[in-house]
Amino acid sequence: VHAMMDISDGLSSDIHRIMEASQCGAHLKIENLPLSKELQQTSKTFGWSPENLALSAGEDYCLLTTINPQHFSSVSLAYYEKFQRPLFPLGTILSGSSLTYSYYEKPFIPNRDGFDHFKY
Repeated sequence: VHAMMDISDGLSSDIHRIMEASQCGAHLKIENLPLSKELQQTSKTFGWSPENLALSAGEDYCLLTTINPQHFSSVSLAYYEKFQRPLFPLGTILSGSSLTYSYYEKPFIPNRDGFDHFKY
């Protein structure tokens, strides 16, 4: 594990914090987001995008980690054995400073950023 933080302000905001601290870029695969059945159903009912909510909603209290790809399987297994929860590989850390998204290999543009305490 190279970096870790909680997702309290939304994945879109918090991945930027890791990128800034680590001086790197990232690419996230939206189809890998763990969307609950409840989120999908509620989003369908109200015409919301569950993917955009998963990227921008805060107070999720999940962990966002960067793990060497060669060690992901062993770290994931150890994590599951300890906590009975899976890890989800959401993307790749890259050189540079840009954040890109894709949805089944097509570019994806989120419709809003995560929460920013100092924006308003």
